[in-house]
Amino acid sequence: MSDVINRDIPAAILKKLNECQTHLQKGNVYACILRLKDLLEKLLSTPMIPTDKRDVTDAVNAFQKRMSESKAFLDIYGPVTFRDGEIDTLYDFVKQLITIKEEEILAVVKEESQKNDALAASAEERERLMKEIRCLLDEGKNDEAKSLIGDRDDLISQLVNEYNAAGISCRRKKEYDAAVRAFKKAIAVYDKDEGLHYNLARAYVEQDDWSAAREAIAEALKLNPDFQEGRKLFGFIKERKT
Repeated sequence: MSDVINRDIPAAILKKLNECQTHLQKGNVYACILRLKDLLEKLLSTPMIPTDKRDVTDAVNAFQKRMSESKAFLDIYGPVTFRDGEIDTLYDFVKQLITIKEEEILAVVKEESQKNDALAASAEERERLMKEIRCLLDEGKNDEAKSLIGDRDDLISQLVNEYNAAGISCRRKKEYDAAVRAFKKAIAVYDKDEGLHYNLARAYVEQDDWSAAREAIAEALKLNPDFQEGRKLFGFIKERKT
């Protein structure tokens, strides 16, 4: 029994070729090649009358030339020479292009996975270290905590911001003892910020501990003699000291 020739298939193949062209124009080279592979399979497996086969083959040859000369294709695969009329050869080559891209994708996925694993391990180790430092500060073992922190600015910044924010929140809630503890921990981590000493002094003022408040604001002004808010608070404390 002879194969039945469906005259609609050549039109369907040409439609897929137009889809390839659209993807190519958008720079979607991989999607373009995948569709090209599909239509080549259809072209190779479908019986056609000679005129239809010639028309489709000519259209494919014209497209492969445009594709090989497009900037998007050249950026990925470099210069490639296709042979007109050899559809089976073109099909084999397109499959190779797809394999190359799939291997590239797999390599990228593997690399990203390895990076993510490393980042996760690093984040886990960092959180373990932060937990240990917090415990030491809670126990008043400031020197041991600072030894663990070392010169890591990321840890210093996070801890100072964390304790300073906690101190401000406690002070606003009139939990002055807790505020003082939080500001002291922030200063234990980094004692070169006049703002932390200022905040500690304000918490002492709320406790009516004028002597401690004066010592705290004096430290702030020692770090920055031009600290205007600190100078105002120092004057206020000096007047109220009992």
